[in-house]
Amino acid sequence: FVCLGLATALCAAACSDDGGGAPIDAPVTPDADVDAGTDAPPATVVAARPSKSGTIAITEDDTRVIMVNPEAGTVSIFDTATNARLVELPTGREPSAVVIHPDGKTAYVTLGRANHVAVVDVATRTVRDYVLVGKRAWGATLNRDESMLVVVNGLSDDVSLVDTKTHKVLRSVAVGRVPDPSGSGCGQV
Repeated sequence: FVCLGLATALCAAACSDDGGGAPIDAPVTPDADVDAGTDAPPATVVAARPSKSGTIAITEDDTRVIMVNPEAGTVSIFDTATNARLVELPTGREPSAVVIHPDGKTAYVTLGRANHVAVVDVATRTVRDYVLVGKRAWGATLNRDESMLVVVNGLSDDVSLVDTKTHKVLRSVAVGRVPDPSGSGCGQV
């Protein structure tokens, strides 16, 4: 599912484990009044960080920050240990959001009006590929096993499902008028 700006309240319930609004990536804590016993599974965290896109993203190991620069048509990659900008990488017209794969090797940059996603190799600081998606690629998220990138296309009223290994669009799914990734509050699909 993809949560749209108009469905923020429903999204809070849909994106929770219990339907009550707790985020999926919140730590799981057992109830104090329940005897878990020795056979109970350990508490787990589904994701350490949300996988949805934003204008700034940080790698799971906290070593790199990637920021979109819409007016310049670039992304900047920073080293967190030194706070130095390592590169300002041209990506194409109007980068609007970035999501980093949990392995830290690949970043996906939605390119707004260019109707593409730039696939950035974080280590080599290069654009490895471009994926043609729907109209006005505004944001993206990775599915739970990171095999698919879900790209929200604001003007074609759909999402593009992109295979993260082949960088090919598997299909597009209509989701309603002018989907808005910024109001969703959901980090997983």
